[in-house]
Amino acid sequence: MILCDTSQDEQFSRLVRDWISRCDYPDVRHFAFAPGTKGLADLPREQQVVAVNEAMCRIYNRLRETLTTDYVWVLEDDVIPPDDVLARLLGSFDEQTGSVCAPYRSRFDGWYLVWSRERAGNNGVHQLAPPLSDRPQVHDIRGSGFGCLVARAEVLRQHIFRLPPGDTHYDIRFFRELPARWRRVVDWTCECRHLHNAPRPKCKISKRHLIYHVTPFATNDIGLRNVRQLLKRIDLFNGRRVIAVATGPDLVSPHDVRAAFGTHEVEILTRPNSRELRENATFLQLLERVNSTDPTEATFYAHAKGVAKDVLCSGDPLGSRYWRNAMYHELLDGWERIAELLEEYPVVGTHRRYHPEQPTIYPDGQSASDWHFAGTFFWFRNQDVFATDRWRDVWQPTGWGAEAWVGRMFDFDQSACVAYDGLVDHYNPASYDPQIED
Repeated sequence: MILCDTSQDEQFSRLVRDWISRCDYPDVRHFAFAPGTKGLADLPREQQVVAVNEAMCRIYNRLRETLTTDYVWVLEDDVIPPDDVLARLLGSFDEQTGSVCAPYRSRFDGWYLVWSRERAGNNGVHQLAPPLSDRPQVHDIRGSGFGCLVARAEVLRQHIFRLPPGDTHYDIRFFRELPARWRRVVDWTCECRHLHNAPRPKCKISKRHLIYHVTPFATNDIGLRNVRQLLKRIDLFNGRRVIAVATGPDLVSPHDVRAAFGTHEVEILTRPNSRELRENATFLQLLERVNSTDPTEATFYAHAKGVAKDVLCSGDPLGSRYWRNAMYHELLDGWERIAELLEEYPVVGTHRRYHPEQPTIYPDGQSASDWHFAGTFFWFRNQDVFATDRWRDVWQPTGWGAEAWVGRMFDFDQSACVAYDGLVDHYNPASYDPQIED
């Protein structure tokens, strides 16, 4: 056990030495160290970010020189973990794992110090929200804070902690430079208490709209299966509920689609089906129905996914089923998680893909954006969409225009992803846990 005493306070150091004299642990080492100005950690953090992180670099460079074991448990003095956290974190290691962390909230903004990727332009990170209770609680991440972290000693020994110009956080730099062969893992069941952490601000969203497109092919019941998933959560929407129904040959009538919603109050919008525009044929009309700049309003957009399996299916139908049901589950169950993200980000979805080097990644080869939510299920804050006419200007009259729209409307760093971030193999049934049946 190595106690790194950076207090620069002799009275405090005396208390530490007194505790060591009474401790029954057989190997406790203590050293006093001045990595920066005394009291630096207690100064207003927004004014001292670089100075604090430079001090942390000095601390970890000193500590890594003392490592003699195969694994290292880093625990900061204001992070309170579960009693059995060390055994649980060690249990998540395999031969490819470089680090396993226990999550905790930041003292300063209340976000979990666990992230899925760095922001574009080296400007912070995309923090993760906790998974739903039926999702895997132990999973791979991009990086984490060091407050409660178990790492292989070799990955710390091999890293020289430093902050070159442009970098502001030692932990972000550490994980960015950690060789890709090493997995980084979080165990959400080991959440720690962080003393004096700032609470997240209460979400202002109180009215939730639904805009939804369905192409109800009569040759299969996929459209109805989608509607059933929606109906399980229909009471979440306390604003407008607008259902766009494509009409034409081989399609179920709008009357029958309306009947599928039973006694639930919905508005039906009809438009002739377009094989070229797909759900994009009604996208602008749906947006027009919820046009509002009220800061208390948010809207969920989705469409009945996989309905064209008898006409065109580019992937495994079973994977398509798990994919669509995962989107309903992740975005409509556990509203508080979505609300917290909407307080910070104007748009929230699943299955986020970032592809600035391949903007026309879409199957039609015409739709273009730097990123998108694959599957086109997402929440947005009305105020951010309708403050200008940009929402209409960026729309493309193409088959995948609705999917590309979100990446044309918002910069990537304005988005949040609650699940399956960066997933490429969307149609692979093995990509999904849980595998939710209709």
